[in-house]
Amino acid sequence: VRLLTGVRAMVLSFVQPGAVVHRADARGGAPRAQVNAVAVAPDSQRFATCGQDNRIKVWRGSVLFLGGGPQDAGNGSNQRNPSAPALTPGREPLLCSMALEHAAQCLAWSPDGTFLASGDVESLVKLWTLQTDRSARGSLDSEAALNVEHWRTVVIFRGHMMDVTGLAWAPDSGMVASSSIDNTVRVWSVAEEYRGRQHATVETEMRAVLRGHSGWVKDVAWDPVGRYLASVSDDRSVRIWRISNWHEVAKITEPFKLSKETTNRRQLDWSPDGSYLCVSHAFDEPRHVACVIERNRWLEWDGSVRLVGHQAPVSLCKFSPTLYKRDGSEASPPGSLVAIACDRS
Repeated sequence: VRLLTGVRAMVLSFVQPGAVVHRADARGGAPRAQVNAVAVAPDSQRFATCGQDNRIKVWRGSVLFLGGGPQDAGNGSNQRNPSAPALTPGREPLLCSMALEHAAQCLAWSPDGTFLASGDVESLVKLWTLQTDRSARGSLDSEAALNVEHWRTVVIFRGHMMDVTGLAWAPDSGMVASSSIDNTVRVWSVAEEYRGRQHATVETEMRAVLRGHSGWVKDVAWDPVGRYLASVSDDRSVRIWRISNWHEVAKITEPFKLSKETTNRRQLDWSPDGSYLCVSHAFDEPRHVACVIERNRWLEWDGSVRLVGHQAPVSLCKFSPTLYKRDGSEASPPGSLVAIACDRS
């Protein structure tokens, strides 16, 4: 994994926390199952994983920090995001394990921390919330008795025809967008009544269906400013959609013309101020790169930034949610930090 800033690049190595695993079955000695996605809650107090064991797991955020979490594990209050559910006091790394009928492939927390969205191989988007009513905690899952917290599906969005590959939330948590290998992006309204629900309903009405890609849509990203939605596809294009009318604003193809047509993953992400869009799996002869496209200069490939260093296609890219300033330089504008990763380096 390479971490890139406006000043220099750093190569990072990772140590996986030993407790964070998915297994083929509930037995402790069972083989490990592939983890499909990881999503960290906006306040960092929780993170979620999903895997080929047909489970979603919610973990205590302190597992990710060598010196403890962003706050004391014994304090359930959340001063950073008052609308997010309070963290259950304790030190158990695993907060909740939810059994699924089909494997989830992607996860995304709502910006207010209330909902966890999942997308699965059976074309469904589900929203999960923390249940506080003990009477709502019944489950057929044999591991439910071990859960410290109890998360439950409160709405199922049905509309895609094939696997869901990516999820993105509107900045106000009022809508969620999903991408799919059915070549579409679909946008769903998140009603206020979903908060605090203790049962699930199936919803089929969509706010919008975005068509235009001619290949599998692999990811979707919501502009933090709230004006645009971006999607990336195996048709070797990124499309920018205007939120106000859901019309296509730009089709970006130049950075991807020489990239492989089919990939396991394509990803894109906005900088926290919405000034830049980073996209994986670009190619600038003779190098595999990630490209950084400036807002509203969608088609200016010559002026965009190439992030280099990997010897194979860049499959993942992610901005830090924080804007940074150089030490001792109050006059300089804040900058962004982005990490890019490759399946093999």
